[in-house]
Amino acid sequence: MYENEELEEEIYEIIDNKYDFEEITQLHTSYEYYYYLSYLRENLFEWYPFKDDASLLEIGGGYGALTRLFCRKVDEVVSVEDSYKKAYMISKRCHADNLEVVVNDFSEIEQTPKKFDYIIVSDLFEYAREFYDSSNPFKDYLTYLKGFLKEDGVILLAISNRFGLKYFAGFKEEHVNEYFTGVDDFPRKSVRTFTKGELENIIESAEFSDYKFFYPYPDHVFPEVINTDKFINKISYERQPTIVKARANFFRENKVNQSLASEDIAQYFANSFLVEIRNDASSRQSDNYDYVKINNERKQRYRTITYIYSDNNDTMVVKYPLNEFSKNHLLRMHEGSKNSFGKIRFLENTFDDYHFSYPYIEQESFEKTLIKTIINHDKDGFFELLEEYFDVLFYGSFKKDDYCTPEFLDIFGVKSDKCFRCHDITNLDVIFSNLFIINDEFVSIDYEWLFDFSVPLEYIFYRVIHHHHVSNPLFRDFITLDEIFEHFDLDTDNFDLFKEWEKHFLNYAISHMKKPKTRITAKKSVNKLDNVDAINKGYQAFKKENEVLNKRVEEQEKLIDTYKYSTSWKITKPLRKIGQIMRNK
Repeated sequence: MYENEELEEEIYEIIDNKYDFEEITQLHTSYEYYYYLSYLRENLFEWYPFKDDASLLEIGGGYGALTRLFCRKVDEVVSVEDSYKKAYMISKRCHADNLEVVVNDFSEIEQTPKKFDYIIVSDLFEYAREFYDSSNPFKDYLTYLKGFLKEDGVILLAISNRFGLKYFAGFKEEHVNEYFTGVDDFPRKSVRTFTKGELENIIESAEFSDYKFFYPYPDHVFPEVINTDKFINKISYERQPTIVKARANFFRENKVNQSLASEDIAQYFANSFLVEIRNDASSRQSDNYDYVKINNERKQRYRTITYIYSDNNDTMVVKYPLNEFSKNHLLRMHEGSKNSFGKIRFLENTFDDYHFSYPYIEQESFEKTLIKTIINHDKDGFFELLEEYFDVLFYGSFKKDDYCTPEFLDIFGVKSDKCFRCHDITNLDVIFSNLFIINDEFVSIDYEWLFDFSVPLEYIFYRVIHHHHVSNPLFRDFITLDEIFEHFDLDTDNFDLFKEWEKHFLNYAISHMKKPKTRITAKKSVNKLDNVDAINKGYQAFKKENEVLNKRVEEQEKLIDTYKYSTSWKITKPLRKIGQIMRNK
């Protein structure tokens, strides 16, 4: 990230005085504060299967955003920094008995002669030209680090992709704070990131033959998803990032990412890479990890991590609690799934007091089926499918006006005496991507928000439609919420009430929404360039005006030439020369 000395002093003071980081990031909602202080940075390695008794070398610990996680995950951590101030901040921030912080140049770490199970290089490799003296610094620095690996050791390299979709869409290249610098291959810059092919060539030229690419989304700084080559074009990332810097908006990334996935090329335009570079070709536990989703932005008691995990011919979805508090969340999922919700059946699962698991379903989700009708502009087919969904959701429901129990109000906040359809229990998360039609039956997966009390179905239907409307531009461009509600003869006047319930639910579940008015934005306002038609009209007007001016210039130049080559111009030349001499005196 583009560093700021004044901000570094502020971060130093925060760490030195042991201020509460979560409280600070609530008060200072700039991207930079989140970058240096937020626990969400740990998502990049939270999921990784480190060996418990391992040793780990961190090259460039920065401000310690990841170091504390490593101290929790492995037995021994050595963090190398070239700045005494940063080394102090790492030590102060982590205060762990298994941590040694070394101040040294990144190219001269021989004073730590031992070999390690893991070497972490995050947001540093791109600067190798600056600190490693070589005609080929990137290849040679990897070779240099290889000397510190155990025989079966691993380098974990996290770096931006210079062809990342976000840089085409309007984000500045963060290392130099300029637009399109990476896309243009960093002209006249010492820092540089790489495309997937370029990085593969560097790794192989350093004589590593065994490596695996992971794709953190939205990027490696605040990842929510870790994808792999197996699923990156099957499960495309479609959410809008919540923590972003100031940017321009040239196009909608989620829509373009869908198109890239449909062409099987999303891996080349991922915003970041996390590469597992192995010193030998022995099998790893990470070989079985096909997809990871980290739900770490929630409040402690709901934080989970979900893996799609392959073992021989079986593919399973496995959920783990991220702390002791969230075990009960998984237990409630397991217990609540023993019932049906309307005519929607919960997929069978197993729970062993820690892992919650169910088989991965290979067939397309209900969402994919719906999207096909959207792509084909088939509104009749779209509503036919949506009517099936509506029928199974409302099946067996009853009218109720006394649903605002203390349990309901504790989560949804606003009391209402309006009469709505309800069930005795509730599955709040029946979004289309969580549903499959198996043997003519709707089956629900990933049912994390189960409640043993009634919640109005009209609201649940609203939040499902709203979710897809916000997250999927294809859906949004195809149809409006009003049109859908009117089709089912549902009252759109309830939208304001539903929005309030949704806001309170998110405040109940999500950690960074303790203060609803707090927004995670950059200090500068976002430069909006959404109205491409208006911009193009303006450009055409300027272009036309420029053509008129150029024509006038040509006419004036022709007139000047006429004068220059005329007889009177030649006769008066000596007089003009005398006049110039007199003016210079």
